[in-house]
This record gives sequence, C-alpha cells and structure tokens, in this order.
Amino acid sequence: MAHLSLSLLGPFQASLDGEPVTDFESTKVRALLAYLAVEANRPHRRDVLAGLLWPDWPDRDALSNLRYALSNLRQVIGDRTAQPPSCSSPATPSNSTPPGVGAASAVLSKPYWY
Repeated sequence: MAHLSLSLLGPFQASLDGEPVTDFESTKVRALLAYLAVEANRPHRRDVLAGLLWPDWPDRDALSNLRYALSNLRQVIGDRTAQPPSCSSPATPSNSTPPGVGAASAVLSKPYWY
C-alpha cells in the first residue's frame, strides 16, 4: 500500500513512499490535496470544493477546474488505479509528528469520495 506524507507548515512538501512528489500542475492542486488530507474524515461535495478553490468563478468553470485538478492530483499520487479514488488520514498521529505541528499523513486505503 502506498504511503503519502504531507508537510503543511512552511513550504508545502509531499512524498509518496519516501520519494518527493513535485508534479503538481498548480498551487490549487496542492491546496486541494492538503484540504482533502486534513478533512479526510468525511466525504466532500464537488461543488463545495470547486467553490472553495475558485470562489469568483462561475460554477460551471469552477467545476471544470476541479475536474482537471482532481485528474492531476490522482495522476501525481498514483491514485488512478484505486477503486474508488480515495484518500484518508490515519486515526492516530505518528509518534514523530506531534499533534498541531501541521504535518499530515494520508494513506491510500479508506475510501472518501471527492
């Protein structure tokens, strides 16, 4: 099972199985990943995510942007083969990362639709 690790304080850093992940097409894709990892305890509606990331855009355009962002995100983290596409965070924080430090881990295991 792939292990995705995120560092959200300071410069954004992501690694997949210990290797840096840098192929995000935009800062919006990184923001989407960070949001989904931090808020992984519940499903998210596409229209809400689109409004969060593109609040000044018409709904149709914001949803289109979200589709592209999700496609890039799934490609970058290797989630294209997951059924359904999923992202979750562990129930217990890692001993190496104290709570509130701003690092999140996402394990591609429990399904959360996005």
